[in-house]
Amino acid sequence: MSATVAHAPAATATTGPIAYHRVYLQEQQIYSEVADQAQWGYWYYTTTNTTGLTHQSAADQVVREQFINNGFLANTEDTNYRAINDAYPVFGFAVDMGTVSTETVSRVWTLSLNQNDAVQFEGATGNVSVPGLWRSYFTSDLDAVAFFYNDWATTQVVATNLDNQVISDSMAAAGQNYLTLTSLAFRQAFGSIKLCGTQENPYIFLKEISSDGNVNTVDVIFPFFPLLLYSNATMLRLLLEPLFINQAAGWYPNRYAMHDLGAHYPNATGHNDGNDEMQPLEECGNMIIMTLAYAQRTGDNAFLSQYYNLLLQWNNYLVQEALIPALQISTGMPCSIILRPSPSFSRSTS
Repeated sequence: MSATVAHAPAATATTGPIAYHRVYLQEQQIYSEVADQAQWGYWYYTTTNTTGLTHQSAADQVVREQFINNGFLANTEDTNYRAINDAYPVFGFAVDMGTVSTETVSRVWTLSLNQNDAVQFEGATGNVSVPGLWRSYFTSDLDAVAFFYNDWATTQVVATNLDNQVISDSMAAAGQNYLTLTSLAFRQAFGSIKLCGTQENPYIFLKEISSDGNVNTVDVIFPFFPLLLYSNATMLRLLLEPLFINQAAGWYPNRYAMHDLGAHYPNATGHNDGNDEMQPLEECGNMIIMTLAYAQRTGDNAFLSQYYNLLLQWNNYLVQEALIPALQISTGMPCSIILRPSPSFSRSTS
């Protein structure tokens, strides 16, 4: 495994000047992970290209000693591809903040991973490459990175408003201990998903963490879905639809709902052999409950009609098999976080 840095301290994207380190594997291994680290795509470490900014990429000891001894970096680049544990490469920025007294002085730094092709998905026509949704809005990764960086002020306002709403609703529902749970749940749940596809056909793919990395695991989505109903119910449909598309196409041979969309993220390539984890009763119930909850919250009955045959098939399986269950696994009783939004809170469903 090797990496390099491409540095452009005065690069100008469509939304303004930024400075960035661009770090990537010399040999891209698309749709591959090692120790849960993506082996393809481009990492950007970004800040404003401002007066007093210096940069340097080199071995860790070289960069750190330069800053400790001089208070600035050398504006030099290390383009030698090598393993991460070979003269450990680091990618530094230093900003002279000037004289700081009573007024606050701040700088924004961002870190992002840009992947042109985000997920491999077995859809209606077979396995296809699904782009990151950002590609529908930006012509290059630099444009996306620059927008992300320059959007900080707006993002901070939106995030703060959401935090305040969660605080208000949680405190009203059950107090401080409940707020601790809901605020942590929001951050963990939304950190596990990726928006993919196009404006016309967007999808959300979820990685099951702390276990085996399954894609869009139904019994992992299930404890997540109350948060989606609370914040944006459309996101629930975008999570469920890849599961429906794959099974409606006939790729999955069993008559019950499958456990997940792929054995390991980002390969949402289904289970054409039917050998996913054996959890049929729970997953059938979960899919029916979540689909109905989405339709009730949004009024999107067309979604129910579109996948009626699958929903009926899973319902019939439950009728036939639930009374005396066959040997199978279960997650037990998932603990769902349920918030009661105040009447003034406006949910987005589009």
